[in-house]
Amino acid sequence: MILRDLIMSWQEGVAVTVVLLGLGAGAFLVAQRPSFWIAFGQRLGKAMLPLARRFATKRMLPEEEAAWREAERRGRPTTFHAAATLLP
Repeated sequence: MILRDLIMSWQEGVAVTVVLLGLGAGAFLVAQRPSFWIAFGQRLGKAMLPLARRFATKRMLPEEEAAWREAERRGRPTTFHAAATLLP
């Protein structure tokens, strides 16, 4: 491996620095008041649970499901959205 392949450009250096500063700031905030962040996470989880449940249990339209099964039968890759109905 060539040494110049290991050297970052200044944009990559800035990006890595910003990410590391963000992670450090997040760790500092959690360490400063962990009970707040635990409660915040619990409230956020309770608020997002119905949305996640609706997303996970949503059924396809009958036309989409028929296209999905036809694509599986033909051995073609399939998608989870309406484009599956466009398959010939």
